[in-house]
Amino acid sequence: RHQFSAKVKGTSFNIDKFETTSRKFASEILTDGKSVSVVLRKPKRKSTPCNINLADYDVVWGLDPGRRDLFVATNQLGDKVSCSRREYCEYAHINESNQIIRHWQHSQSDVLEAIRNMPTKKTASLECMKEYVDFMVPRLGFLLTFFVAKPFRKLKLRRFISMQKKLRKMCLQLIEGAGRHTIVGFGDWSNRDVAGLIKKCPSGPVKRFERELRESRTVVPIDEYRTSEVHADCHTPLVYQYC
Repeated sequence: RHQFSAKVKGTSFNIDKFETTSRKFASEILTDGKSVSVVLRKPKRKSTPCNINLADYDVVWGLDPGRRDLFVATNQLGDKVSCSRREYCEYAHINESNQIIRHWQHSQSDVLEAIRNMPTKKTASLECMKEYVDFMVPRLGFLLTFFVAKPFRKLKLRRFISMQKKLRKMCLQLIEGAGRHTIVGFGDWSNRDVAGLIKKCPSGPVKRFERELRESRTVVPIDEYRTSEVHADCHTPLVYQYC
């Protein structure tokens, strides 16, 4: 690969034009017979160990994200802060906007019939895709008219603004009094069932909440693997007891 890379760079290919500090030539050039693609790789950054001294912070929070409860947090002073997913959805007008959209759809029978009987387009089968296209082409005109006439973008903007306000309000609850001298241990959960197909409850904006926290204070990810089976300090397995 290194010989190929050196040979290519010495020919008519100006690879240096595409390389940057974070993108390097991957010794691969692909073509489909009409165009040429130069494959670049992104070198993995070396992770630097984060040395944190808890004595430098006035308040230490432990935050556990979840589904029905968006998060539950407590600190060394005994204070507790939590927010349920229902509270978050009500503040962000998510349920209200969904109800308005359902009312708009039920007010026009042709739109409701098209939405309910629409075949899926998320398929790798050409037959299923053809079935979707045959269904959509005769109904495309009045569906576009319906979605252009109704203020869907206004609803989306209102919901986005309310979501940002709620996220900011939750962050301010954790820094009240201590300000930037606050450190948050954020539970690093996997959240593989995002849509809630297994737990019957879709998850809230956990990662978005974590990004909002990082903008104003120190956030340390805490691995939640086997936290209820081992001791928090010495990591000794617990028998017939829970931590």
